[in-house]
Amino acid sequence: MRLKFWKTSSGRSPVEDFISKLKDASAQQVIYDMLEFIESNEEKYLMASGTFDPVAGYKPLLETRMRRGKRRYRLLSITTEAICWALHIFPKKTPKIPSWELETAMKRAKTIIN
Repeated sequence: MRLKFWKTSSGRSPVEDFISKLKDASAQQVIYDMLEFIESNEEKYLMASGTFDPVAGYKPLLETRMRRGKRRYRLLSITTEAICWALHIFPKKTPKIPSWELETAMKRAKTIIN
């Protein structure tokens, strides 16, 4: 599956910006390893393995969870025609995804889908 990062109209990638600003190099590596895993597998396998978890009530969003020690991260993405679009990434602090994080990802998804 091909991986692409959602970009703003000015060409900035919030997901790549978030990763590059992490102070923990090993946390960066965990995220990059997961992105590489996504890119090297097909959507069907990623769904079956639990790597992609559909977000209830927010179709077509998919959640991927990553962990480095006590730090946890969530990546929200969508897939279109064998492309995984990395839309939004943030620290996992609560059991449920906060609504503002979902809204951010949905706004970005609409720019790809429409």
